[in-house]
Amino acid sequence: MKSMTDEQQNKFLEAFANEHSIAIGGGIKVTVASGYTHYLPIESGKGYKIEDGNFLHDQLSGATSFLYWLRRSGYTITKGKK
Repeated sequence: MKSMTDEQQNKFLEAFANEHSIAIGGGIKVTVASGYTHYLPIESGKGYKIEDGNFLHDQLSGATSFLYWLRRSGYTITKGKK
């Protein structure tokens, strides 16, 4: 199997972050790209708690590190059946 590319990994992480209950409940839209990550409120002017943004950042950092470890170790990630 082919290893996950950086672009695929960014899309995977973005989906993970945006489907997180903190992002949904806090109205946060996360954009992940090579070299940066944005945490923006979905509704303009509504804002979100900085603690929620920090928590999402921590979750995303851990997930990113885990994916890099999997790639370095030779593991592949495949989409499961729903």
